[in-house]
Amino acid sequence: MISQRGLLAAAVTGAGAALLLGGTAFACNIGDFSADAVARCDTSTGTAKAAITITDKDASGTPATLTVGPHLASGLPGQVLETIHFDHPTAAGVSQTVLVDWKPGAQWDVRVTAGRMSGQRISTLPTSADAACTVAGSASTPSSAPSAPAPASPSAKPTAPAPSAPAATATPSGGAAAPAPSSSAAAGKLATTGGGSSSGVIAGFAGALIALGAGALLLVRRRRAVSARF
Repeated sequence: MISQRGLLAAAVTGAGAALLLGGTAFACNIGDFSADAVARCDTSTGTAKAAITITDKDASGTPATLTVGPHLASGLPGQVLETIHFDHPTAAGVSQTVLVDWKPGAQWDVRVTAGRMSGQRISTLPTSADAACTVAGSASTPSSAPSAPAPASPSAKPTAPAPSAPAATATPSGGAAAPAPSSSAAAGKLATTGGGSSSGVIAGFAGALIALGAGALLLVRRRRAVSARF
């Protein structure tokens, strides 16, 4: 027959074991976290990015911090590229998407820090396709048709040619052309013949001066003769 003390001890032991098992079942562990195996090409920001979706299904609701960085062959943590936080995870799962620079064929580490875990890596390594992630419209498109050259505008009026100087009169073949009289030769003829416009005036004035001088001389001689008589 079991004593009351034995029953009480068994009840306490069973309750402790139940609490211990329950706490272990609801504790945050690495199995509560997952990441998509494929890092998708994302160009929503205007640049080529790798989109990595991470899900937290921690039923205990323990806040968690996750980092994303390049996967190194050594297995050691690489440079942290992005950091996300799960403040209120649930058993149904809460997902977030991280964007990192696109690299063809690259793999990334997702590491968890939550509860007793610190920087523990998720087993899945998200991997991008071994191809370029092209942003739509980034490649230059050739023009649909070559531009036609602008037609040359015609001038308003055709320019009239300048009149040419009249050709010299051709001389008959029988003899040479007579030279034109020069101005100096014409002046010499006028001086010789006295046919200038002022020749008559000058000649008349000179004759009057001569007559006046002769009269004055005659008058002086007569006065001297009269004075000699007396």
